Amino acid sequence: MTLASYPQAALAVALGMALIWLVRYSHAFSRYKYPLPPGPPGRFLVGNLGHVSIDSPEKDYLRWGQAYDCDVIHTEVLGQHMICLNSRQAAEDLLERRGSNYCDRPRFTLFEMKFELIQQHEARKTVRNLLQDPADWKDITLLMATSIIFRIAFGQEVVDKNSPYCAMSQAANYATTAGGTPGSTLVDLFPPAKYLPDCLNLSEPLAHARRSQKTIRTIHEEPWAASLKDIDAGIASSSFMKTYLEKYRVIEKSGKSQELTIPDIKGAAGAIFIAGGNTTWSTLQACVLFLTKYPNVQRRIQEELDEVVGPDRLPTFDDRPRLQYLDRFIKEVLRCLPLNPLVIPHRSLAEDVYNGMRIPKGSIVFANASAMASDPTVYDRPALFEPDRYLRGEPESPGNFGFGRRKCPGNHLALASVQIFVATLMSAFHIDKAIDDNGQVLEPRVGISIGLGGHPLPFECVFTPRHGVEAASLLEREP
Repeated sequence: MTLASYPQAALAVALGMALIWLVRYSHAFSRYKYPLPPGPPGRFLVGNLGHVSIDSPEKDYLRWGQAYDCDVIHTEVLGQHMICLNSRQAAEDLLERRGSNYCDRPRFTLFEMKFELIQQHEARKTVRNLLQDPADWKDITLLMATSIIFRIAFGQEVVDKNSPYCAMSQAANYATTAGGTPGSTLVDLFPPAKYLPDCLNLSEPLAHARRSQKTIRTIHEEPWAASLKDIDAGIASSSFMKTYLEKYRVIEKSGKSQELTIPDIKGAAGAIFIAGGNTTWSTLQACVLFLTKYPNVQRRIQEELDEVVGPDRLPTFDDRPRLQYLDRFIKEVLRCLPLNPLVIPHRSLAEDVYNGMRIPKGSIVFANASAMASDPTVYDRPALFEPDRYLRGEPESPGNFGFGRRKCPGNHLALASVQIFVATLMSAFHIDKAIDDNGQVLEPRVGISIGLGGHPLPFECVFTPRHGVEAASLLEREP
């Protein structure tokens, strides 16, 4: 073959490959009876890469849902199919009623334990600390969230905000919130990218994940080692770790096969600490945000507390059934500020069809909690913060703790911590908007950070002890 014939040979090979591609994919397309859900058109090879924003992807999916008049939206990046469910109906149909096809992680059931006394004690400790240093309210609420979840996961008590476990909790929050939207980073979409060197600077989430490896490893190893000593010495408090480790040891002695390994238990205990502490702390901050922004709502909560609890004691869990406005307030906080707008993604284990639309096997499936919470067909004037909407029969906003088999098993525990905190806080304090050096009121912004388990955007507020309420003396009498 002469040199002159090489271009013709190359052209022949290229045409042959193109013909093979067309035959293969035309056959693939023809065998699918149902179309994919609608979505924005992609580009050759890369698909919708760059079409979904990093800061607020839930808004993009909501906008496309409105443009295509469909509650299920499809995008594709580097061959990875992604499905976003914008309605409660679609999320419940797929992630709950067909949950076995959209779950792909180990499952743990939170053991039945009573933590009310721990939560009540920590709420009062939090208010006591706020009386001493109200300006440090963020670190003080972090201490509360860390203390509660740490005792649940590992049975260890966190004494004060200088504890290394509080620093560990802050590091965990940064590790999980600064890495981009789960399921949509370069590594999620193209797993071989995890082997790329950092010097290429192709993915900040990948570099962040590598920087955070030591933090995550420390969170799993150090509390485990400390608790293991107490368990072996017979002095450990009840905890997730103690319960499952003792079960493991009993089964090991019997010679039966184990359902869980030590790494499984260690990983789950660490996950409870990371996810539970972050979720609780974020929700505590969100409640303070809306109490600051809406003083009329704050007054109604205090009026209810005055009527139900009175001035001579602090609230307890026995008061919870009668604190109905407070309950509606927390529901509205979770609706107006979903801290996980796209929830934790699922992956489809098999091909599926929903309302005449094909969902390919291996698709990453998001539930758009933000879109569901602002659906005008479900909520009257959804942009308004209105706790009394639930008196009209409007439903709680779904998705804050996930859907189906991947729903957070500790959601009731987290909400109980939030409610006793807000009740105790409002019994003792007023919260006002901060004023800058020019005498201007600083209006709190409603928004969240990006990442897995976002936090409210920074805002300022002022805590003032309530007139006529001797919170300090009550706290001394009721530790």
